Amino acid sequence: MTRPWLRRTSALCVAALLAAVPGMAAGDERIDGVGPVVVGSRVRLQAPSILEGRIEGLVLDADDDVLLVGSDHGPPLRVPRDAVARLEVSTGRRGHALQGMAIGGAVAGVMFALLDEEEYCAEYVDPSDTCPGRAEMVGMGVVGGAAWGLLIGHLVKGDRWSQVPLERVQVRLAPARTRGTWGMALSVGW
Repeated sequence: MTRPWLRRTSALCVAALLAAVPGMAAGDERIDGVGPVVVGSRVRLQAPSILEGRIEGLVLDADDDVLLVGSDHGPPLRVPRDAVARLEVSTGRRGHALQGMAIGGAVAGVMFALLDEEEYCAEYVDPSDTCPGRAEMVGMGVVGGAAWGLLIGHLVKGDRWSQVPLERVQVRLAPARTRGTWGMALSVGW
């Protein structure tokens, strides 16, 4: 491995990472705002009088009094709306590409910084080539770790949750656009 080849490869890796990050960050599946709780919605709820802990699943049926929630962990569960203490609805899924890139780059950078330079050169560098310096080794580790972290973080998806207010009638008081005035909002049901 020669130094010009190493620099060219590092530059190409950095360019590929910078080109891929905006696309991966924009590729998150998401729906903005709090969606209504309707049949087919993915929900996460707590109903202490019905079950311990929380249940996560799809709303299979809903009426004014009861939600029927299907879960992977057992049969569908009928939950009276009055028993629900906390309710969240999924507003989409998102990846963790930037977080993975940061963690991967940091971990690999530290590992390459702690690596014995002489041992590395004896194992991986052709004796006719010059051994890379400590900074170049750390740079290779950061770029390689960031690339792997970006890929893994992009593939690991998680739900984005929004809490649904449980009160049937809600009254809110908030500052209005006009300076020094207040507005009132009234919403009914959920």
